[in-house]
Amino acid sequence: MNDLVVYNHSNTPNPYIFRKCQDSLISAFEDNPPNEMFWYPAIIFTKSHVVFAIANFFFHYIPALQADGIIIIAGMTPRVNYQDYVRTTNYGVRYFACKEEDKDLPKARKNFRRLKMYYIVSWGLFVLFVLGIIGLILWLSVPKELYLS
Repeated sequence: MNDLVVYNHSNTPNPYIFRKCQDSLISAFEDNPPNEMFWYPAIIFTKSHVVFAIANFFFHYIPALQADGIIIIAGMTPRVNYQDYVRTTNYGVRYFACKEEDKDLPKARKNFRRLKMYYIVSWGLFVLFVLGIIGLILWLSVPKELYLS
C-alpha cells in the first residue's frame, strides 16, 4: 500500500481544484461509459444547501420518477436494486481502488465484526454517559428537601 495516493483539500500552494475533478470524472465516463448508464453524469459544487436541494430535486428525483413511471407503465419493475448496487459498488472499491483480493475476505470480515463490536460498545458508553449527565443535572435541579425528608 505504499503507492496509495491520498488527496486532501487544503489551502496550500497546490490546492485541489474541484473543476479539474469534475472535468476528469466526466472525461473518464466519456472514455468508459457503463453499459447500463441511463443519465448523464454531472457534478454541481455549491456551498448552499438550498441550491443543492433544488438541483438535487430537479436533476435527480424528477428524472428518476420519470424513468420509474415509464418503466411501470410499460409493465416492468423499476430497474435499480439498491442493495445489489451498493454491494457491487463496495466490491469495486475494495477490489479496484484498494487492490484487495477475495482470499483476504475472511480476515477482513473478522476485522469488520471486531470494529462493529467496538462501534456498538462505544455508542453504548456514549449513551450511558449522556444519560448519566442528564440524570445528574436532574438530580441537582430537584430541591433537596424533596428527597431528604
